Amino acid sequence: MASTLISSLAVVLPLTLLAPSMSMKISRIDVLGYICNNGTVSNEEAYRRSYQINLDAIRGDMRHVKFGTHEYGDPPERMYVLSQCVSDLSSDECSLCWSRATDLLSQCFPATGGWFHLDGCFVRADNYSFYQEPVSHQDTKICASDKEKSAEFKGLVKEVTKSIVEAAPYSRGFSVAKMGIRDLTVYGLGVCWRTLNDELCKLCLADGALSVTSCLPSKEGFALNAGCYLRYSNYTFYNERGLLAMSFTKENLTYIFVISMVGVLAIAAGFWCGKCFYMRTSPKKKIKEKESESICTESHLMSFEYSTLKKATNNFNESCKLGVGGYGEVFKGTLSDGREIAIKRLHVSGKKPRDEIHNEIDVISRCQHKNLVRLLGCCFTNMNSFIVYEFLANTSLDHILFNPEKKKELDWKKRRTIILGTAEGLEYLHETCKIIHRDIKASNILLDLKYKPKISDFGLAKFYPEGGKDIPASSLSPSSIAGTLGYMAPEYISKGRLSNKIDAYSFGVLVLEITSGFRNNKFRSDNSLETLVTQVWKCFASNKMEEMIDKDMGEDTDKQEVKRVMQIGLLCTQESPQLRPTMSKVIQMVSSTDIVLPTPTKPPFLHDSIFFQQLPLPFEMEFGTGNGYSNGNGYTNGNGHTNGNGNYNGNGHVNGNGKANGAKVVKMKPMDSELLREQGHIMVDFIADYYKNLQDSPQDFPVLSQVQPGYLRDMLPDSAPERPESLKELLDDVSKKIMPGITHWQSPSYFAYYASSTSVAGFLGEMLNAGLSVVGFTWLTSPAATELEIIVLDWLAKLLQLPDHFLSTGKGNGGGVIQGTGCEAVLVVVLAARDRILKKVGKTLLPQLVVYGSDQTHSSFRKACLIGGIHEENIRLLKTDSSTNYGMPPESLEEAISHDLAKGFIPFFICATVGTTSSAAVDPLVPLGNIAKKYGIWLHVDAAYAGNACICPEYRKFIDGIENADSFNMNAHKWLFANQTCSPLWVKDRYSLIDALKTNPEYLEFKVKVSHVHHFVTNIKEPSIYIEDLKKRYHIHVSKKDTVVNYKDWQISLSRRFRSLKLWMVLRLYGSENLRNFIRDHVNLAKHFEDYVAQDPSFEVVTTRYFSLVCFRLAPVDGDEDQCNERNRELLAAVNSTGKIFISHTALSGKFVLRFAVGAPLTEEKHVTEAWQIIQKHASKFTRNDHY
Repeated sequence: MASTLISSLAVVLPLTLLAPSMSMKISRIDVLGYICNNGTVSNEEAYRRSYQINLDAIRGDMRHVKFGTHEYGDPPERMYVLSQCVSDLSSDECSLCWSRATDLLSQCFPATGGWFHLDGCFVRADNYSFYQEPVSHQDTKICASDKEKSAEFKGLVKEVTKSIVEAAPYSRGFSVAKMGIRDLTVYGLGVCWRTLNDELCKLCLADGALSVTSCLPSKEGFALNAGCYLRYSNYTFYNERGLLAMSFTKENLTYIFVISMVGVLAIAAGFWCGKCFYMRTSPKKKIKEKESESICTESHLMSFEYSTLKKATNNFNESCKLGVGGYGEVFKGTLSDGREIAIKRLHVSGKKPRDEIHNEIDVISRCQHKNLVRLLGCCFTNMNSFIVYEFLANTSLDHILFNPEKKKELDWKKRRTIILGTAEGLEYLHETCKIIHRDIKASNILLDLKYKPKISDFGLAKFYPEGGKDIPASSLSPSSIAGTLGYMAPEYISKGRLSNKIDAYSFGVLVLEITSGFRNNKFRSDNSLETLVTQVWKCFASNKMEEMIDKDMGEDTDKQEVKRVMQIGLLCTQESPQLRPTMSKVIQMVSSTDIVLPTPTKPPFLHDSIFFQQLPLPFEMEFGTGNGYSNGNGYTNGNGHTNGNGNYNGNGHVNGNGKANGAKVVKMKPMDSELLREQGHIMVDFIADYYKNLQDSPQDFPVLSQVQPGYLRDMLPDSAPERPESLKELLDDVSKKIMPGITHWQSPSYFAYYASSTSVAGFLGEMLNAGLSVVGFTWLTSPAATELEIIVLDWLAKLLQLPDHFLSTGKGNGGGVIQGTGCEAVLVVVLAARDRILKKVGKTLLPQLVVYGSDQTHSSFRKACLIGGIHEENIRLLKTDSSTNYGMPPESLEEAISHDLAKGFIPFFICATVGTTSSAAVDPLVPLGNIAKKYGIWLHVDAAYAGNACICPEYRKFIDGIENADSFNMNAHKWLFANQTCSPLWVKDRYSLIDALKTNPEYLEFKVKVSHVHHFVTNIKEPSIYIEDLKKRYHIHVSKKDTVVNYKDWQISLSRRFRSLKLWMVLRLYGSENLRNFIRDHVNLAKHFEDYVAQDPSFEVVTTRYFSLVCFRLAPVDGDEDQCNERNRELLAAVNSTGKIFISHTALSGKFVLRFAVGAPLTEEKHVTEAWQIIQKHASKFTRNDHY
């Protein structure tokens, strides 16, 4: 059906739009352009049903406000729909245009959606939330075939479009413009979809203006963008009468009346006097009335007659009153057609109430969601203002939840629906509308007949900047801080910090009220200072949460689920806003029990011991417009401020710097051996417990940290303590504040990047290194540090069967050095190779130097080249593909070198990889080495990951050809358990490094007696030359048989740690055979996972596995790669959001590929099996049913 539509429209469009005769002017319901998506849905019938439900939901909105959005269905086939008419259309014209557009769009299915631009309206449907998209790659333009020969036409078009771009974003997203010279006139119209904010609207129209001006000298141009529509023409195409009706005001009527009566002097004089008297007595009142009256029109809302509302409520009879708020009453009304409405009557007697009315109308008219109360219209009189809403039969949540009898109607299923629906409404406000509600509480949650919630009362709502950044406190006056005590977040009360996390806090309080049945502000326990939030947290901490569950929910309540949701409520009420989950995350956690919940940290004010009323606030408190309460819950603020300098926050702070319970200040002794012994035991126990808990209680340690950026800032003081604190306090902070922000690389369920593996031996080596704390930048500064490094690297080189010329004791000038990382290793050899070639060709030819790698080479290679002064355009990254299993193709390399030589470039460096980061691909070293040797190019082999495996004889083949390499590095901290920063590098010629990196300031000059120098290097070919060179280079006296190494000249930094200690301890405490077997175990575990993938027809293994990395993905359906990539992205996000495992991804030949890397020291077969079960479970949501 979609193909039929496409072919028919392909014929219609040229006839209607590009006709050579401008007499064929297009209709407002003519199709300008359309898109039907490439991807398809698995269940067309259900998708069409979702489409119809969405249309039914917004049908009324389209007639009344000419705009609507709605979404329905379950991911990944949840449907989102947006429709909007151009503002100059009448309601009937809008309905006609919308009806045609929606009919046409329905013919796109089973595609995932599409859009239709008609001249008078727009409709779009898709399976993701596109409401904030201003532009897309599918944007298009249409240019008429008729040309305008006049030279002035081009300038007029540019002025008209510029005017629209500047005006529309600040005129409710709509503007028209007209400019002319003599008999030549240009007309323009621009409209943005109302989901865009001002900035995005301007961006969209600016893009549209560029598009249409490129049509010139065409007489007409159309820009059809994802978020807007812009058009210019040489004739009046918009409805001027409709626009006139929109802008017609009382001022116009008064003016016409005065002019029509100008002939009757006496009446005119009387009218004039009366008008003058009225304006003198109440000029402000007149302005306010006009302001209020215009807001309905500006918001495209229905303007109700006062008489209609009066009749609907039986003259606002008390029997119709539903409740009383801060600025007026709410009545139930019944219109003449039988529809029930809710009418909020507000007594406008000051600036704040009037501002809140306007704010509420402005906010809610932009937002349309199933969990937000729907605004129908408004009415303004001299004395009162009225806002008209849809009526919800079960009124507000507080009337039921806190009524001892009515609350029994709310079983757990209904309460869960209320919690989830409220979260979805807040998610829409935060993510789509960029709005903070500021007054979430039970009285502002309305319930329909089926107890589905709708958020109401937007009087305090506030827009916030793109990107979700906090609104700075400086932008809020003290009187701007508003809300209901008990629901207000501490950072907002104390510092005025405004972000969507204050709604998260209020929502958390609401969740605890719904699950417990208690009102937070009226909760009472044995401790009169207790609040519901603090009491629930104490019950959670003591494993007594069940005591807080509302018994009125019934005996068959799933108490485990209720406790889980209460824990989510505690996560939302944590003291640090960064630790509170977003509403999107809340929805995931409530909806899926697969997600491991973090342990909540304590809520604010847990240990406060004074009443709130006794504390001076830093501002004048303003209460919300609902049913908020203030009864002294001990709420102070986020930092416990009691005055300008003092703190009282439960940690014993009583003044600016002092601590009531802090340690006594004594003369400091930084390295006390007995204190080290005592606290060292405590620290070792702490670390050992951490590793034990990673295995025994994985649910307490989500593998991928779940915190938000900046979470730690509000959890720690603004300045360092003046007095010492205890180690116990510090470790307590590590557990509660640092651990939530840790991604647990050592978890047995960590399968993301190549592991940075640790071990007892490596840990002890780090401890010994830290204890000795030597700085071995030269031999003299710590001879053992230098000499042990030389010995250990020779040991490791022999395990790897490296050529003799790489050993310090070998035949030649080679040797090894431990760099901090593989990135540092690549950098120093690039610098060495660069200087070696520049000595031959001259420094002026630096711009001609060229390097080679593949598109799989680690990104540190590019960074190293840029640091070394190699031009970006001289970095050749050769394309790889599946035919070589993503290894570098030698023929492509030689072809590139020959081409560069012919162009006058100087090839000087090749970076080959054994075990690439993306897919563990292996570059063929033998042919690459032959090419390097042929052209005299430095060949470096980066084996950061897979080099470790080459200590096993069966994997040594992967570095065959290493004899032709100039340098080789691996990371012993990746798979040899040497902990962090241990990257051995071997070079064939140490002097290449030394010449590039040497520094000899005066303070490093020293002389060494021969008897103090250990003999390391033998078999020097020309010892006399070598010794003289040493004397010159290092200012030392040596004999012919004695040499020293100063590692400062083998690396970037001067200072260096005693890294060889941990590698030495690993090799000695484990032995090489144990290390080989451990690597083999990991490779077997990866094979185990690969077998799981291969046996499931929904998945495919993407690359040949060599080591312990498996590259796999959900297989494409019907060859649709775009859909396949999207499904794998969603699968990755779903799996990692559980917190139970962590995997990563890469891109190979345009494919989005999942990576499963085994390498953590605690990983066993059961962890691999569990990981596969989690992946398979979540994959079932993204695959067709017939795959399982």
